[in-house]
Amino acid sequence: MLMQAFNIVQVVLSQFLGLEHITWMSIVAAVMSFAYSFIVLGLSVAEWVSHGSHPSGKILGATVVSSSKKLWNILLALGNIALVYTFVEVLIEIQDTLKSILFIKT
Repeated sequence: MLMQAFNIVQVVLSQFLGLEHITWMSIVAAVMSFAYSFIVLGLSVAEWVSHGSHPSGKILGATVVSSSKKLWNILLALGNIALVYTFVEVLIEIQDTLKSILFIKT
């Protein structure tokens, strides 16, 4: 439900014109990124608690999965990393905006 609320906010905010000059938009984006991270962290901890503290997998992955499936998953993970890497400039811009807001020179 919380993720849907964030998505609705993003759709509404995407309809405004000229957002590249609005400083608060970078702050909202940073807060939403942190919120997504904490949601995923919470879900991961809940999954870990529900299955106990003893992981059932092996360091090389599940043994019941075929080699072709493992290869496909590796390539999919590399593709996800490559996709995220293209947005590194946005992260740098958010960090610069937060730095300029938090450490205002007087």
